[in-house]
Amino acid sequence: MGGVFRIDAAARQCFANAWEAGGCKFSLPHSEKLDGDTECQLFTPYNKTHTRGRLYLSKHFICFESRIPRLVTLVVPMMEVTSVEKFETTGEAGVSNGLLVCTKHKTTVLLTGLPDRERVLQKISDFTSKLPVEAVSMERIAERRRTSSSTIRRSTSGDDTTSFDESVILLEGLVKKYPLDSSPNPTLVKKWTKLFDEYGRGLCMYRTAELHRLLLEGATDDIRGDMWMACSGAAAEMALNDGYYVKLLRSAQGKCNLALDEIERDLHRSLPEHPAFQSGPGIDALRRILTAYAFRNPNIGYCQAMNIVGSVLLLFNAEEDAFWLLVAVCERLLPDYYNTKVVGALVDQGVFGHLLGEVRPELHHKLKELGLDDMVALSWFLTVFLNAVKFDAAVRILDLFFFDGAKLMFQVALQMLDANSEVILATKDDGEALLALSKYTDSITVEMDGDDKVNVGTLLGASYEHFGEALSNEAIEQLRLKYRLKVVQGLEDSQMRSIIKSVGADCKFSNEELEVLYNLVKEEHLLSWRNRLNPLVSKEALLERPNPDPCCQSQYRLDFDLFSQLLPRLLPWPINDQIPVRAFRLLDASDTGLLTLRDLACFLGIIFKGDTADKLRLFYRLHLPPALLATDLESPISTSEHAELAAEATDLLPSEDPDETLVMSAVAATTISQTDSSPDRNNASSPVSLRSDDFSLPDQANSDMSDTYSLVDDASDARLKGKQLQLNLLSATATLSGRDEMRNLPSMNQTQFIQMWKTFYDLLVEADNEQELYHALAVVGTLLLQLGESRKNAVNKLEKELADAMRETESSDAASASPLPGNIPNIPGDWAVNLEQTLASVLTEPALCAFFDRKHSLIDAVGKYRVTRFERQQSAPALNV
Repeated sequence: MGGVFRIDAAARQCFANAWEAGGCKFSLPHSEKLDGDTECQLFTPYNKTHTRGRLYLSKHFICFESRIPRLVTLVVPMMEVTSVEKFETTGEAGVSNGLLVCTKHKTTVLLTGLPDRERVLQKISDFTSKLPVEAVSMERIAERRRTSSSTIRRSTSGDDTTSFDESVILLEGLVKKYPLDSSPNPTLVKKWTKLFDEYGRGLCMYRTAELHRLLLEGATDDIRGDMWMACSGAAAEMALNDGYYVKLLRSAQGKCNLALDEIERDLHRSLPEHPAFQSGPGIDALRRILTAYAFRNPNIGYCQAMNIVGSVLLLFNAEEDAFWLLVAVCERLLPDYYNTKVVGALVDQGVFGHLLGEVRPELHHKLKELGLDDMVALSWFLTVFLNAVKFDAAVRILDLFFFDGAKLMFQVALQMLDANSEVILATKDDGEALLALSKYTDSITVEMDGDDKVNVGTLLGASYEHFGEALSNEAIEQLRLKYRLKVVQGLEDSQMRSIIKSVGADCKFSNEELEVLYNLVKEEHLLSWRNRLNPLVSKEALLERPNPDPCCQSQYRLDFDLFSQLLPRLLPWPINDQIPVRAFRLLDASDTGLLTLRDLACFLGIIFKGDTADKLRLFYRLHLPPALLATDLESPISTSEHAELAAEATDLLPSEDPDETLVMSAVAATTISQTDSSPDRNNASSPVSLRSDDFSLPDQANSDMSDTYSLVDDASDARLKGKQLQLNLLSATATLSGRDEMRNLPSMNQTQFIQMWKTFYDLLVEADNEQELYHALAVVGTLLLQLGESRKNAVNKLEKELADAMRETESSDAASASPLPGNIPNIPGDWAVNLEQTLASVLTEPALCAFFDRKHSLIDAVGKYRVTRFERQQSAPALNV
């Protein structure tokens, strides 16, 4: 612990950890980081001595803590400093290496014995010269309130939860207008007056053991709010953010928030017995501070019990002060308490059980036996005893809670259980134990002790006597860290079980496989959090998330970026870059830009565990809207080129069957565009003319297998099987399609069909019997093209016959007066195949059936994914920092 002012990185990190452990001892905002510290002495004017201790500097505060715990603590905000200069005296009791800090309160702080005075002086001077515009002194805030025309003004209507007029903000606590029944104790008032005279008041006061003793006796109503603000650090945070509360209210005006309905519902449940919260300014002020906090911290929004705490804060504080006290409670003193899962409260319940097991093991064992070990203090902590004991006694507990922090809650709860230990140990069931505790808490009052009364001062004093030395905020923070891991893991396990259960029977995976998939998605979320927080989202992400979801940062939901990263590496076959885009469109039925684990599990379940019919149905849907959009394809080539392409295709395959020539011509005349791998639909590549050989083997396959397979062979097989297939098509599909979904799916046009067939070719690239599968796919593709062309010819023939019949029956006058359906033959019939035809055709090829029927292991796929992920991370280039 050297005496030189520490600023080197290692020392700063070491002491920064100590500074931040337990939220800093000085109750400063979380944003404050330790800049340096050094040994020194503080001159305390109330006893005219130099107290040894340590000086800490941060960007906005000068802090001192005595070497002897609780002897004296001092916090001086940089915005309160008017000047800082060197100070030295001579003589026997002279002061060396001193700094004199002058404040706007016309007080001075004398620091002596600084080993590196020049460095400290330079640091303080730099910090005071770089204060943000928002930082103002408390004196300025107080002066602004004093000069205001009124303290409590006419409230806005309660009908509009977000309406706001700055003039209605309460500038004083509600006790000014609605005083409590109890009159102040004159002796107590004198003690507080004397304390302020000797030690100062507000942020810059000397916090000593005398202040603690007086808080044990209780604060008077007129100074209670000021003490809460100073001791909790809320005053410091408000001074650093002048005008922030008003800005929040303005930004919330006219906007919707999911928390607003819950806030409105709970407003009249907040201290309903107090006249300030039955109607009027109290209700409206409470609505405003809760709404402002919901917009400040949307991750929390609003949680039950915040209304109870907020209403008590408004009684003793101005509205803006109450807001900052609520911030201190929710974000520093009781972190993570007020969210949907009350994680912080569950963590502290685990910490409380640990502490009880250390100090009263037999009592802890009994509560565990009764099943109360994880719930007995939960309601006490959530409202800081406000719902557990009488109001006048509860605010006495709050006096010390804001001074001592979370440790006060634990020691009071331990004392309450200790006082009832004999009764609890003798109980036979949990109901009897809870009844005994409820009777005890009802007896806690500010009145003197009696047969059926427990004085709150006596309770607080006993808690310090029995447990005060054994507990510290630093130790509690260490235990919080330990039990947070357990609580979060428990919540994760519970959430995982709930999500897996919600997937339902529609998914083909077992619970074990779903658990593996859940953990993989969770890992990817944790590994990609930096990318998700990056405001510069990619163009692809914007296109695939047209309607950003308000819960975009919710855990374990998949946006397009994450989905497109997972899907190609998990599938058992290679796919082109367009499949993730189309799959995401298909699954994102609600158009939120987010998929659930159920969406991913059901999709992969079909791929890994489905039969041929399941997989073909899925791929069929991937090539229909909304998965395949018209914007994915460019316009076909000009019709002048059709004849030439058709002739080339016909020359390849001489045929006696005119239908076959039609098929090959249709194939040759079809043009598609293979889109870019990016989801950007505007960047399509140049069109690719699809000829008849697009349904045959690739070039390298043709060269290797030319003696065995050829286009003539494929077409001959298709011609031989086509007639038989057409004869039994209806009976086959009637057997195969037991679901209405198959018949309800629309037919596929030629362009969509060719896109699907190209996808099938991509799937076969790494298959064991690749050449056999290519041959089978070419045969089935040619056959389906023939079926589609036959339908087209039949439609054209029927339309022509209908038009001819109508011409014969209609008069020439009517014909000249209105367009005739005789024009229909001029419009070609639509080429189309449906899912039933596709499935029946594929089932004629055993090799394709075996390929699509094959089942795959998701657990093996996830294992390979993790291996390749590790290899990708190892090979990734280092970032230049």
